Amino acid sequence: MRLIFMRHGKAVDRQEAATDAGRPLSLEGRLALNEDLPYLARYLRHTDKCRIWHSPLVRSRETAEILIRYMPGQALEVYDFIASGDEAALVEALKKVDQETTLVIIGHEPHLSTWLEDLARRRDHFKKGESAVLLLDAGDPYDAVRMTTMRLNELSRLSPVDLPLPVALQAILLDNQKEILKEKDRVLTDIESEEAVHDLRVALRRQKSYLAFAQPFTDKGSYRKAQKAYSKLLKELSHLRELDVVLASIHEAKRWELAPAVASVQAERTAEALALDMHFSQIDSDRDYAEAYASAMEALATIDDNRIFSVVAEKTMPKRFKQVQKKAKKLVDVQDPKKVHRFRVEVKHHRYLYERMACMAHYGTAQRYRLLSRLQKAIGTYTDTFFNQQVMEDLRGDQEDHDLDRALKVYDDLQTETREAAYDQVQALLKDLIRCP
Repeated sequence: MRLIFMRHGKAVDRQEAATDAGRPLSLEGRLALNEDLPYLARYLRHTDKCRIWHSPLVRSRETAEILIRYMPGQALEVYDFIASGDEAALVEALKKVDQETTLVIIGHEPHLSTWLEDLARRRDHFKKGESAVLLLDAGDPYDAVRMTTMRLNELSRLSPVDLPLPVALQAILLDNQKEILKEKDRVLTDIESEEAVHDLRVALRRQKSYLAFAQPFTDKGSYRKAQKAYSKLLKELSHLRELDVVLASIHEAKRWELAPAVASVQAERTAEALALDMHFSQIDSDRDYAEAYASAMEALATIDDNRIFSVVAEKTMPKRFKQVQKKAKKLVDVQDPKKVHRFRVEVKHHRYLYERMACMAHYGTAQRYRLLSRLQKAIGTYTDTFFNQQVMEDLRGDQEDHDLDRALKVYDDLQTETREAAYDQVQALLKDLIRCP
């Protein structure tokens, strides 16, 4: 089943109502909900069965009433435990819900955050009007999975589901291209931000993943041109990201002996960031990003398959997962970092596709998604130890510095220890992946 936790909209201040329970939605809250809830209503109309639960509090009831304005004939159900936060009552109620149902619970903080953490082991705080979508087996609510991109404000991205394949892919690529350009501007604004660099890399990798989905339907030459263009953009950020990973691993270690290494890494990062900042500020950088997207559109123009996108996705994704499983079998007991890293890239591509198509997911695909996410993280920890040591060795060069030598020795020992633990975890997850139905 799909379970959507949603916090009520913004209510009036406490002093404007006789009781807290009686506080109605504010005008600002109503306007915001009327902007976002039509997307949720449209999503719910795509589902076979839908139920909407709310608490007895006025602000929760009014939020539910705004939602069903866009869903003629939909009934509402009120439950006291949504207001009290009684988790045991929640779980018992969930167990009585049909497995094929999509259930919306319009509730309150901090109860929603607590339920999300207990059911799906994900920490999050719900702002007013925000939501999260979980997939779970109603008989075992404590094994829920949250598909990370399925938040209410992202349900507007559902439109490609019922469009012909070429049109849908164009909409998806355009949507993500906007995200790429937004993250590029963010990097340009704050080149020192590790998060901004990481998010730009993720957005670029997602674009490559969406293109990979289109590969079987496109002209090979056009497809390769588009992938090469985005790979070039990713490469511009690779060394800066490597330095960020090294700095993060040093800070996480919290060992005073590593202090001499920080200066060398930070100096290299500053130089790399300055060079990237100067490049991003030039016209040819904007041209490269525009040309990459144009190449992607050229590739999509060669698609002559006009089946509905959701139909193609439902047939394609299981086949792709089987291919991932086949490659996983070849990596059992393998310690070659390059081979394992290539597989990590494959896992990322598949995970990004899952997230983009989460609106069509069921509990089985959610379990696969969770396994792939854990595997990607474990492989990243394992392969990063090799790359981290290489980066540090390159920075060391021929200079004579006893303090730095000692720091590098400590760092190497820590990375080796981390690698051994990560390898065992990777192997265990690979076997889980191979057995996954």
